[in-house]
Amino acid sequence: IEEGLRRFPDDPDLRFNRAALRARLGDLDGAAADLHALIGAGLVSPEEAAADPDLVLLRGRPDLAALVPGPVLAVDLHGEEGSVLLGEEYRAELYLDMPADRSDLAVRSLGEPTGLLRRQRVVEDHLSRGSVRIQARIAITWRAVAAGRAEAGPWLFTAGGVSALTDRMPVEVVAVGELPAAQESPGREDLVVPSAVVGDRLPPWAGPIDGRLGVLVRPDDVAEVTGAEGVPLSAEEQWELRRSGQTEWVVRLYDAPQEAWIRVRRGDVVVLEQQGARDPEGRDRGPAGKAGR
Repeated sequence: IEEGLRRFPDDPDLRFNRAALRARLGDLDGAAADLHALIGAGLVSPEEAAADPDLVLLRGRPDLAALVPGPVLAVDLHGEEGSVLLGEEYRAELYLDMPADRSDLAVRSLGEPTGLLRRQRVVEDHLSRGSVRIQARIAITWRAVAAGRAEAGPWLFTAGGVSALTDRMPVEVVAVGELPAAQESPGREDLVVPSAVVGDRLPPWAGPIDGRLGVLVRPDDVAEVTGAEGVPLSAEEQWELRRSGQTEWVVRLYDAPQEAWIRVRRGDVVVLEQQGARDPEGRDRGPAGKAGR
């Protein structure tokens, strides 16, 4: 590395590698000097430096810790203002600043289910996606299925050893006229981050997700799921992943029997055909972003 830097003193990769090597060997001041030069020139961000396992050793020195900041997880949840009518949609938006590696991202409700809502659609849009951090807006749509007033959440997000807690979300559903106080049974209410649940799956794919059959497809794919005697089944819920507004993939979730047939067409070509929600790993990917047990 030293010989390379003598020949190419402005090479940022060589300087970054030297910083990591110096930190590994215990020369934290030398590593910090290299990082100061790289960060000052705008060639490396502190977040990128913090992703290197050798450079995180600088956190052991209070005077150097700012060069390699610890993981950050930030959440901001906004629900509907005022009440919604029974049978109509209730919407919320979640703004999430999270690590790009979402393999250990988990979401857990610390409150009781309201019994007023059934989740129908989740759209995760990556507004900014780098190698270290992702800033996302997640739009969640529920259907109001029972009249009443309650508070949903709060939800606890954890990733990379840090956590963040949302505010509680007031929910008020009003029945008008002679409508019954409950139109259908409540369903899943919790917040979910689709990309964390799906993980490294690529379309086309079908398997267990959150206790249901999940079919992962491209936006233009056509998914057909049939039950007993070939009866077509409709999806209970849909998740989408977008990047700056452009849809990358869609997951449709079905309450389907084990013998259901799944067929995915891409144009005139059948790209997936299988029976049942088979997963090569034999696990259900639950809403916390990890495989359920």
